[in-house]
Amino acid sequence: MKRILLSLAALMMAVGGLAATATSANAATGTLLLYTTEGTVVSYTNPASGCRSTSFTFTKVSNRTDTSVFVHQLPGCKGPFHVVTPGRTPVPVDAGQSVRIPA
Repeated sequence: MKRILLSLAALMMAVGGLAATATSANAATGTLLLYTTEGTVVSYTNPASGCRSTSFTFTKVSNRTDTSVFVHQLPGCKGPFHVVTPGRTPVPVDAGQSVRIPA
């Protein structure tokens, strides 16, 4: 019985390690900076893949990650979008409200 429990514990640790590896592989590496209309800068470090809607409007993006991001004019990553490639210089966008980071 003790041997079975140890085997199950080892299996669960191995599966957990694979899940942790898969999660980090789906994140962009680096920092994404969103410049709001109020003049503040909101920073996301190693943003996870998927759609991120904001509670504010932003007009510039500095994509210091290792992947292109899609900046949408509507929440929920809907509506017209700009593709912002990696780079250090802030890129003007039209009233962004959400960002999609690809997997």
